[in-house]
Amino acid sequence: MTPAQRFKPFALAAALAAGVTAVQIILACAASGEPDPGQAHLRLDEYDSFLYADIVDRGYVCPPSPTPDSHGNVAFFPGYPASAWLVHAATGWPTPVSLLVAAQLACWGFWTYFFLLFDRWRVPPRLAALGCVLMATRPSAFFLVAGYSEPLFLMSLLGFLYWSETESPAGRVLAALHGFMLSATRIVGIPVAVYPILHAWLNAPRAGASGPHGLVRRLAPALAVAAPAALGGGLFFLYCQCRFGHWDLYMRTQNLGWKVRPDCFAFFHEDPYRWTWPQWKYGFYEPTWFSHMTALLFLPLFAAFLVAEVRLARSRSPEAGEAGWRERVGMYVVAWMIYYISAAGVSRLNMTSMSRYVLGPEVLLVLCLVHILSRPGAKGGLPVWLRIALGLWATAGLAYEIVGVIRFAHGLWVA
Repeated sequence: MTPAQRFKPFALAAALAAGVTAVQIILACAASGEPDPGQAHLRLDEYDSFLYADIVDRGYVCPPSPTPDSHGNVAFFPGYPASAWLVHAATGWPTPVSLLVAAQLACWGFWTYFFLLFDRWRVPPRLAALGCVLMATRPSAFFLVAGYSEPLFLMSLLGFLYWSETESPAGRVLAALHGFMLSATRIVGIPVAVYPILHAWLNAPRAGASGPHGLVRRLAPALAVAAPAALGGGLFFLYCQCRFGHWDLYMRTQNLGWKVRPDCFAFFHEDPYRWTWPQWKYGFYEPTWFSHMTALLFLPLFAAFLVAEVRLARSRSPEAGEAGWRERVGMYVVAWMIYYISAAGVSRLNMTSMSRYVLGPEVLLVLCLVHILSRPGAKGGLPVWLRIALGLWATAGLAYEIVGVIRFAHGLWVA
């Protein structure tokens, strides 16, 4: 294969990603109602964006004796503020603009890896379009172009998954770099570092690698990727210890400022499963109610995927069933880890912001769905009932996304 042939999938994926990102930015800016494009763009900086801007402008600060009213800004991991600082340093643009440009460049990277995974799996164009629509119509998908850490986290996540499955030394270096950024962007990125180990263990050939030494040899490259991938978050904790004397200052600040107290046994209590009726607020359903319902409804959705995987493994040939499951299981594990850790962190706050935190797990489920439907045993098109269900799912998600981006652009709380 010539260099031009190798480069062609990357160029096509990047071009498609640029188009999707541009559409998201235009629609989000249009929702602001601002006639001036520059001001409309700045409307995508709200709430947490101001705290990220403070980190970019002043660095991390913390008073000697933090209180709920004065607790500093060590409440966010450094990946996203660092990327915005690089944009600011390279261009001289104001911090709010740099935050948006950094996020939207990461959004472009996210969609690029989204389409590159489809290319690797040889997904037909119609299925690729379906996956794009399902992802772009998620209620919180507009956060991919807002001044938040979601796009950088998701770009790093898909890049980590994409390069972790390559055999070349350059690919492993890129996987480690993406993993490092992943764990440096959000705390849930640290446990995701196990993905290459899990994927290699399940998908590597069994022949000739028996015994503990064979297992170690088979997993050594994956371990070499996983270790630096977890280092991004680890170095942030080390920085907090050296600079402020508390390695867990991030958790302390979250507790002081937002009353975040993780509960690892949250799903053994009744509260996460309690159905409540929505309350009318700001001209629409109260956002925390929607976050709670999003967290609740993700559980049966995830369970449905697992049941479907069991049935597929039993009904298809071993090549289409078991092998396909082995390729997807790592994504299911990562989706569950991100969901569970995020939900445990906000379980005492009625699952606030989970409509945004569940975006990562939803991306992975969309990828799993497309992967299933693109396998040889799935030829013949989508069943009518599945087309209807996916159409209703996308329509409902788009409706709430439109309302959400209008609210966000007008300074109202969303997630």
